Amino acid sequence: IPEHLAYLRFSWKLLLQWAVEKCGLKEDVRRECLDIGYEIFTRVADRHTHRIEGEDPVTMFFEIVGALLTQGKLRVDHKDSGYSGRLGGDSGELIGYFDDKNYYLLPVPLWHAVQTYLRYEGGHFPFSKTTLYETMERRGILETNGGKSSQTKWIGGKAVKVLILKRGKNDALRGVADEM
Repeated sequence: IPEHLAYLRFSWKLLLQWAVEKCGLKEDVRRECLDIGYEIFTRVADRHTHRIEGEDPVTMFFEIVGALLTQGKLRVDHKDSGYSGRLGGDSGELIGYFDDKNYYLLPVPLWHAVQTYLRYEGGHFPFSKTTLYETMERRGILETNGGKSSQTKWIGGKAVKVLILKRGKNDALRGVADEM
């Protein structure tokens, strides 16, 4: 939000300066418009900040994934036993694997499933993937390696790029796994 606010202010200032030089806008009017624009941009940024603070991206993300698993639209297979150990529906889209310690989620299908769900619901995810992954890392949910959120793991005899989410007392999918 601070970057967006700075960009808006810069652009507004540049536009008003152009209006002075090319259109004959009076300097005192330019200053008044500049102040009004800055005030409006600041108010909108403040409202947006308060809205975002009220939304927890990690909770929102896992509520959506949990709902899709419960509905059988997604599935997470056991890393070693495949189909015999599964979360979600038998015909659900595969979004990853799990074992006793971790979930190994496929970043592209996972993100696509959440975005598709939100599009059908008429909403949007208010954070980028990068922001979500950074938040999950700070909370100790996502395991990273050298600052990279996705890692290559051998699963089912092939190398797969995955997000590694830790299981345990803060297990993000525990409620869903308990229901299955």
